[in-house]
Amino acid sequence: MTNSPETCLLCPLPATVPCGTCQIPLYCTHHVSSDESHALLCSSLVSPPPADEDINSVLAVHLPSSSPIPKLVRIPITSFSDDTSGISFSEPSIYSLFPEDASPEAMHRERNRVRDRDTRSMLEVWSCKEGDGNQCLAALAGGEDKLFHPWKGEVVVLAMTRSRGGMVDPGTYQDVDAVDWRDVVDVVVDWGDGRWERGIKEVLDRLGEAKPEATNVDEGRTVEDGNPEDGEEVKANVTMEME
Repeated sequence: MTNSPETCLLCPLPATVPCGTCQIPLYCTHHVSSDESHALLCSSLVSPPPADEDINSVLAVHLPSSSPIPKLVRIPITSFSDDTSGISFSEPSIYSLFPEDASPEAMHRERNRVRDRDTRSMLEVWSCKEGDGNQCLAALAGGEDKLFHPWKGEVVVLAMTRSRGGMVDPGTYQDVDAVDWRDVVDVVVDWGDGRWERGIKEVLDRLGEAKPEATNVDEGRTVEDGNPEDGEEVKANVTMEME
């Protein structure tokens, strides 16, 4: 069952309005009827595929290449420990969802750039470089021409816990919920949109042209002299200009 998020799935306002099907407060009063993608998995999230008691598994999203409808699936998870470090790792068994001759690779994302917020979980996106265009993603984007990344074949997305700040934190897999699903839609449709990288480059170019002195009055030092506080200020300016 999905826990209610503090803010609306579509904006920073408080989530006070429940979904009519799952009855979980997911939206603000402005966006209660504008999230069509949630309806695609809402019923499955309320009544997910049953788990096998003898197999460790998590709920994940399968975006089929030949269907516009996403699926909530159970992915078996195998855990093992490194003999040298003693650190525990987990590995998802996703290969049954791909053709036998496919070589799926994983990519990760922790930022929802569309909503300008961190994703609830670290998203692990499995896909291939070969195959036909993905019909499910094309439908979510409103047409294949609206996708920035050339998604091919099957696509599977899992949710992982975020790093807890340790030196080595491989994370653990967890069930996808309604908040993750909103992040999945935004992330995969937005994937490859070069506007964000171009925006960062433009800000850095402008800063380079301006070449501010940023002199410390008391000590007569500049950013180039290695003043960490001034360096942090320049980074903050980049962030503010991007916003």
